[in-house]
Amino acid sequence: MNEKQTKENLPQKEQGERFMRLYVTHERRLFGLVLSLLPVWSDADDVMQETAAVLWRRFDDFEEGTNFSAWAFKVARLQVLDFYKKQRRRQALLSDETFQKLSEQSIKRESHVDDRHLALEKCLGKLKERDQELIQRRYQPNVTTRDVAEEVERSVDAIYKALNRIHTQLLSCIQMQIKSQEIV
Repeated sequence: MNEKQTKENLPQKEQGERFMRLYVTHERRLFGLVLSLLPVWSDADDVMQETAAVLWRRFDDFEEGTNFSAWAFKVARLQVLDFYKKQRRRQALLSDETFQKLSEQSIKRESHVDDRHLALEKCLGKLKERDQELIQRRYQPNVTTRDVAEEVERSVDAIYKALNRIHTQLLSCIQMQIKSQEIV
């Protein structure tokens, strides 16, 4: 059974949950792309709503295991183009060439964000378990360094030093990961 058949056989609720998980994960960056192409916030918001609707209607076309972000960006870009056509303002605001360059730059920027995010995940996995736990504790919502220090029974200064050491390790690791990807 292929992937498309599997998705079609999923209950509507489960299909909706899978879509929402993917959409929510990429929503901010997707809005950033739309906003970079439509400088008026309300226009960008309208296009985002339409983009979400189109993504949901066409979710059966999305192949699981491929890059949801790239697929969603393509749909959003087409929605922005459609918006400009409907508003008949495109010629006055952006030439075809300028629009193409802007959208390519935005997509390229997002690709680099994805690369850094993947590198961060790999590098976090390479940390010692104790360091991973410290990072997880510190970056919980509404948790301060003081809270972490009390929780692990260490001084605030010791926690700051440990976090600084871990951040330095992560930065070095991420830079090496990115550099090795550029070589390949």
